[in-house]
Amino acid sequence: MPHKSISVSQLNHYIKRIMENDPILEDLSIKGEISNLKYHSSGHVYFTLKDSKSKINCFLPYDNIKNVNTVLNDGMEIICTGKISVVEKGGYYSFYVKYIDIEGEGQLSVTFEALKQKLSEEGLFDKNRKKKLPEFPEKIGVITAGEGAAVKDILKILTEKNSYVDIVVIPCLVQGPLAPKDISDKIRLANSLPDIDILIVGRGGGSLEELWAFNEEIVARSVYDSKIPVISAVGHETDITIADFVADVRAETPTAAANLAVPSTDELLEQINFLKNDMLYSLEAKIKIYRDRIDNIMMLIGMYAGNHLNKLKWKLENLKNTVETLNPGNILKKGYCISVDVDGKWIKSVDEINIGQSFSTIFADGSIKNIVKEKSTERQQHGFQDGNAKA
Repeated sequence: MPHKSISVSQLNHYIKRIMENDPILEDLSIKGEISNLKYHSSGHVYFTLKDSKSKINCFLPYDNIKNVNTVLNDGMEIICTGKISVVEKGGYYSFYVKYIDIEGEGQLSVTFEALKQKLSEEGLFDKNRKKKLPEFPEKIGVITAGEGAAVKDILKILTEKNSYVDIVVIPCLVQGPLAPKDISDKIRLANSLPDIDILIVGRGGGSLEELWAFNEEIVARSVYDSKIPVISAVGHETDITIADFVADVRAETPTAAANLAVPSTDELLEQINFLKNDMLYSLEAKIKIYRDRIDNIMMLIGMYAGNHLNKLKWKLENLKNTVETLNPGNILKKGYCISVDVDGKWIKSVDEINIGQSFSTIFADGSIKNIVKEKSTERQQHGFQDGNAKA
C-alpha cells in the first residue's frame, strides 16, 4: 500500500526542523580546509570547508566577522564553531559559522594559558622582582634574528636616537623547534659578556605558530634568570607572549623597544642646557646676595674703623700731652735744674756724691760745673722757703 505523498516544501521543512533542533547539530566544531572563499558585497563571507573525502558549504554572517581574529585565505586550515542551517527553498543545508580558530591555535591557546598560570603561581610575573632600566645605558645587547626588519629597525632607532651607546647584536633563531633553546642560550651568553646594561629580546611580527618560541618555558626562565634587565619586543602591538609577562619591560614592537632602551642625546643636551642656564641664574642671584652682604660688612667695618681711629687719635693726644708735661726740658724752663756727675749720671741724692767731687748743673739755657765743698741733708739750710734758695 503506497504511503501518503507530501510536498517538497513539507519535506524540506521537516528536515529543517529535525536538523536545526538536534542538540549536537546546534553547537559543534568542525575542521577542514578553506576553498572557494568569497567576500560578498553585503559583508557576508561564503566558503567551502573540505577534507580529503568530503565538503560542506559554510556561511559567515557579517555580524560574526568580529569574532574572527585573522584574514581568511583559500587553503587555510581552520576550526569552525557554529550550527547546521537548512535552506528550505533551495533544499540544501550549510554550516552557519559563529567563530573561527586557526587550526592548531586552539590547542596552543590551552598550552599558553596553562604555562601562564603555572609561571604566575611561581612568581615569575611578580612586578616587585622586575628590574628597572638604567637611565643612561652605555651598552645594549640585542637578541634577535641576525637579518630581517626587526634588527634593522632596532639598530636604526638606537643609532639615530643616541650615537654614544654601544650595540652588541647576538643573532639567534626566532622560530622553529630549535629556536627556544637557542634564544635561551643567547640570553645566558649575553649575561656572561661584560658591561651590557640592557637586553632587547624579540622578533618581528608573525602568526601564533611563528611567535611560539617566545611562549616556551625555557625562554621564560632564561628571561627571569637574567641579571641584565630585559625588554621583550615580540611581534606587533596585539601580540602577547609568555616572555612579555616575565620580562622587566614589555615593548609593543622592536622599534618601541629601541625607543625605551636609550635616552635621546638631543633631549639630554636640551636638558643640560636648561640646567646650565638655571644654575647660572641661581649662581648670579647668590653672587648678588653675597656681594650685598660684603658691601654691608665693609660699610660696618668702615664705621667701626673710623670710630676706633678716632679713639686712638684721642688716646695719642692724651699721651702727647702727658709726654709734654713730663718732658725734662719743659720742667727746666720752669726754673728747675738737674745735677749730673762726671759720667753724665743723674744725681738723685746727696749720698751719690762726695765732698771734693765735681759735678755739673744743667739749666734750661745751659750748664755750670761745680765742686762739692760740703753736704747737708736738711733742706732748710739750703733756703727752700717760698720757692727761693739762699746764696
